[in-house]
Amino acid sequence: MSKTFDRYAAYVKHLAETGKKFPVNQFGEANLTKIAEDAKIRRQWFSEMAEKPFGEKNETLNSILKADIKRIGTDYFAPRDPDEELSKIADNRSREANQLRQMLEQKSKENELLRSENQELKERVRVLENRVSETENSTEEMLDSGRRFSL
Repeated sequence: MSKTFDRYAAYVKHLAETGKKFPVNQFGEANLTKIAEDAKIRRQWFSEMAEKPFGEKNETLNSILKADIKRIGTDYFAPRDPDEELSKIADNRSREANQLRQMLEQKSKENELLRSENQELKERVRVLENRVSETENSTEEMLDSGRRFSL
């Protein structure tokens, strides 16, 4: 027999003698991690040896584990209150909506500032293009007539 299996068997015997049940995880299933911790064995042992025969009847570890869980039972798993869960979800959604509203308001302000700046820059470009055009016309007139004038 394996020392690890002996530790597991001793753990199961202890549960049976004390009237305790197998621990459960958040899904209401047997918590193999907690079982391994309590039995002082590696968690991976359950998966590594799942199909290996153990015990007096040479049953696989999986079948032994299932039989032990059925015989001893598991701790009670209290389901969560659906109203409480829905309330938490609603609160989270409300917080997210408020954050999104704030972001939208901030981005709208930034957008408005950028539009205003864009309008100012377009006006400056128009003024500069007019100046360039006037300068080009003045230069052309000067080259054609030989006279120079400035405005």
